[in-house]
Amino acid sequence: MSSIFLSHAHNDKGFVSEVNGKLNSSGIRTWYDTTSLANGQGLHSEIVKGISSAKVFCLFYSKDAAMSENVRFEIAHAIQKKVSDPSFQICVFILDEVEAPKELAIWKYTRLSNIENKVSFVLEDLKNRVPALVRSSVVYSLGAEALDAAHEIIGHK
Repeated sequence: MSSIFLSHAHNDKGFVSEVNGKLNSSGIRTWYDTTSLANGQGLHSEIVKGISSAKVFCLFYSKDAAMSENVRFEIAHAIQKKVSDPSFQICVFILDEVEAPKELAIWKYTRLSNIENKVSFVLEDLKNRVPALVRSSVVYSLGAEALDAAHEIIGHK
């Protein structure tokens, strides 16, 4: 079971790979496409399994991610999981000058462009989320607009 699902565009892989390596070195399990997918596995079915088994969905959002169908697919499934599992956490790190995805606009996000040591900042944030998963008793409500957007993306309207 993965603790954190790492969602990103291919062009952001360098940064996300560094974050993934440091999380794994700290003992935090991740779902990261490069290390979690075997040759020949179905991409979308494995993404759904990865999100289903995660406790945290971490989106690294950029101009490239905004254009990625796979990232949109991942966001939609993360929102669906949040609806059925209020303890599931969604965190968004914006990597460049792009607007937050409208489907996730109801969640707080962090714009990394003004943060000096981006990897360390992300690691601290994510490490703090993992122990909190056990203690979390806060129930979040999902806005109808975000749910409608998620359903539109995955074709469940």
